[in-house]
Amino acid sequence: MAGRGLRPRAHGRTGRAVRPAGGAWGTGVGRALLSATTGALVAAGFRSAALWVFAGNERARRFYEAAGWRADGAAVREETGGRVLEELRYRKHLLD
Repeated sequence: MAGRGLRPRAHGRTGRAVRPAGGAWGTGVGRALLSATTGALVAAGFRSAALWVFAGNERARRFYEAAGWRADGAAVREETGGRVLEELRYRKHLLD
């Protein structure tokens, strides 16, 4: 990601889910993706960022927390396929 087309916005929820396949867990691919993404955000002028993670996904939550992201208390619940899924918002100040 070179950061082209990214513009800081006051509000909004945009982006895509990016995750390595299960066979890539523990290889550093996820850390590399997260590092490249946050680097592109900084290069594009962002000072902070937010992401959403499923509340029950402890592995992902530990991953983001180890990288300095923190849950900020915001949560959403959505019903999909007859199941209620809860997502938690994580934030990070990128210039710290």
